[in-house]
Amino acid sequence: MIDIVEGFEDMVIYDDAKCAFKGELLLYLAKKHDLHTFVETGTYAGEMVKYVNARYNFDRIYSIELSERLAARADKLFQDASNVFIIHGASEESLKGIRQTEPFLYWLDAHYCGDDVTAMGEKITPVYEELEVILNETDHVIVIDDLDNFHTWGVYGRQLAEFIKSKKDVELSVVDTMLIIQPRKI
Repeated sequence: MIDIVEGFEDMVIYDDAKCAFKGELLLYLAKKHDLHTFVETGTYAGEMVKYVNARYNFDRIYSIELSERLAARADKLFQDASNVFIIHGASEESLKGIRQTEPFLYWLDAHYCGDDVTAMGEKITPVYEELEVILNETDHVIVIDDLDNFHTWGVYGRQLAEFIKSKKDVELSVVDTMLIIQPRKI
């Protein structure tokens, strides 16, 4: 399916196999842990929100986007979805405003792409700052995307894993380009 949003005709995003693979992993984790809230950082074109919203009954879906243009596009795209909330702002700050009353499923995908579409924050990726907020909360399930690019952004796997483990006793696993953080089994 193609999503063309009025005023954003230059941004045409197609559903693709990679989005489906990642989306199915997210849906598996949501079902496995009985999660009802999905939080995404880095909305971009809204393809992951669209994917999970069409296939799972999340009570609430929050997507945070730094680019004003991309946030406006997502607002239009999801204007009829009463459970989807698009937040324009820096993810590391916006995450603090989402009330966490139970475990959430987090999809961390906020980063600058080096183009004219995405926005650049203080860093290319705010993953450490995002994790600082999230790991201090309840036992969430967190999936971090684009591990294959992290070294080019100055984020290295071993240091990231050590940082996560220093904050919370969790299970870490890697699938494709994603780091999965789950509560440790008892």
